[in-house]
Amino acid sequence: DPPVPQTCMVHGYLTSSLVDCETARDEVLNELGISVLSRMRSIDTDTDPVDHGFRTKFEWAIGDGNYHIDDEVFLNGWKAFANKLQSMD
Repeated sequence: DPPVPQTCMVHGYLTSSLVDCETARDEVLNELGISVLSRMRSIDTDTDPVDHGFRTKFEWAIGDGNYHIDDEVFLNGWKAFANKLQSMD
């Protein structure tokens, strides 16, 4: 991560596996028509985030493409995604 952010971007880390994250994301898309993330990656096993229990990472850019998404749609998508991941644990 850069010491000083240069863009409107969020780096996120998830404790679920990449497979579980992709499954949860796809289920939310199929059920609600909401895509919360487009690309996620596994975290290398020899990095600091893994030492803290994280297994998947993503970058989420905030810009014109998602600026106008209604807050309720945004929250419904992320809540459904989190609930799917929680049910997989």
